[in-house]
Amino acid sequence: MSEKNIKGRDLLNKYAKGDTDKEEKLLIENWYNQLDTGAPAPDHTIIQEDQRYSLLEFRRSYHVTRRNQLLRQWGSIAALLIMCVSIAFLLHRFNEPAVVNIADIKPGGSGATLVIGGKRISLNDKGSGAIIAEGGVKISKIDSNLVAYEQLAGSGNVENTLITEKGQTFSIRLSDGTLVYLNASSSIKYNSHLVDEGVRKVVLSGEAYFEVAKDKSHPFIVESKGQQIEVLGTHFNVKAYDTEEATKTTLLEGSVKVSNSTAQVQLSPGEQARLSMRGGTLSKERVNAEDEIAWKNGILSFNGEDIYVIIRQLERWYNVNIAIDPHMPHEKFYGQLSRQSPLTEVLKILAINDVEISQDGQGIRISRKNK
Repeated sequence: MSEKNIKGRDLLNKYAKGDTDKEEKLLIENWYNQLDTGAPAPDHTIIQEDQRYSLLEFRRSYHVTRRNQLLRQWGSIAALLIMCVSIAFLLHRFNEPAVVNIADIKPGGSGATLVIGGKRISLNDKGSGAIIAEGGVKISKIDSNLVAYEQLAGSGNVENTLITEKGQTFSIRLSDGTLVYLNASSSIKYNSHLVDEGVRKVVLSGEAYFEVAKDKSHPFIVESKGQQIEVLGTHFNVKAYDTEEATKTTLLEGSVKVSNSTAQVQLSPGEQARLSMRGGTLSKERVNAEDEIAWKNGILSFNGEDIYVIIRQLERWYNVNIAIDPHMPHEKFYGQLSRQSPLTEVLKILAINDVEISQDGQGIRISRKNK
């Protein structure tokens, strides 16, 4: 058992004996009730896997009548205080992080570049209204985070690419009415008329959430990193970054077919297709689909994510380089924070025992403490 887990158990044992102070008591009971309902941890909360294990084990061993008393006693006030009390407090008490000389790094925001017929247009500098009429379509900026295509008379059909850099997100409404939300460091390529040889087709790099307009006559095809997704009208998320070990396609509504050169899977809502980049294996499993689209809803969500995966996510959103000691253990974290949180807040909560976080001219460095 790790030292952190032992300390977590010590706090739980204190609670069982009635020796905790008011803050400790409320902390344990709020999280305990979250476990009972199966709900996610409160917003702005991250809890490490071994701390979660201590709480789960305590829950199994604690007498059911006492649990019912807790629910009656604290259920009415937990909702009022849950946003004020964080499991991060538990981590802070046990694992004082060393965060040295870290400047506040702001989160990303709206922004993108549109490339049409070889012409690059920065959407950051454009106000609302028409941007360009070319290739048989009119492109308009609806608001700070959305451009829309409108089909015009004419035969032109040129290639378009919408690109987000690190620290940028943007949305597009294609000429068929399909909405695409593009995450940071991503791109989507499509023809201005969208329909080509009887299908609607786009090519994705990075991550995007799709709300596909229904059109039984023209299937919608998404190509991304060695796989193809075919739909008629549905909502789904595709995560296909070159830096990740697998491409993930998660279905929220409707039905999709995911295939590569050797296999094919059919997804139902709440299922995820995973294409391994190492062996090319295509599989599916049930997941919490809302976790997979948390980014679209302004949330950093870590549901058992490895710290190395989290660091790559932070690099894309905060547009910063983070160097991590390759000997760091593969800790897993659970919880959620706002995507508008300064990076310093995220790093402090993620900091684990024997970790030092510092900043130099090259970016952020995460390493073991010198003892």
